Amino acid sequence: MKKLIFIISLVLLTACTKLEAKNTPINNVLSEIKTIAEFENTSTLDLKDIKNASTFGLNPNSISEGYAYYTNSTSPDLVLIARATNIDEVGNVEKSFSAVLNSQIIAWQDNKEQSDKIDKHLLKTIGDCVILAIGENTNEINQVFSQLKK
Repeated sequence: MKKLIFIISLVLLTACTKLEAKNTPINNVLSEIKTIAEFENTSTLDLKDIKNASTFGLNPNSISEGYAYYTNSTSPDLVLIARATNIDEVGNVEKSFSAVLNSQIIAWQDNKEQSDKIDKHLLKTIGDCVILAIGENTNEINQVFSQLKK
């Protein structure tokens, strides 16, 4: 079941890549997301920093801007959001975010409550922007991220 969700997510990512994204700074989008995510005990990392990017399997040269917003509590709650440097790098960002999702699925597979939360994740691409969100309010996060559509 979880592998099927992963595969469907990849197909949806590919289907959404053709949309163009507004030139809105990603940090502005993340600020809006933070108000609705409702994570406890949080940290925010700049994914342009090589050490932070490597934590999420991302090449910082693939993105012009990116952030990780996550909980320091025992929960898989997180938001990864990035703008690829160009349309050719979008696939690399998508692969990195998909790998993070897959690792979360494996890490939390024995915890029903957290596993259900991961099943309701958001993994979406609009133009050169990619997001992975895991948490209680992924529908609302999707609405904020969807504002990037031209």
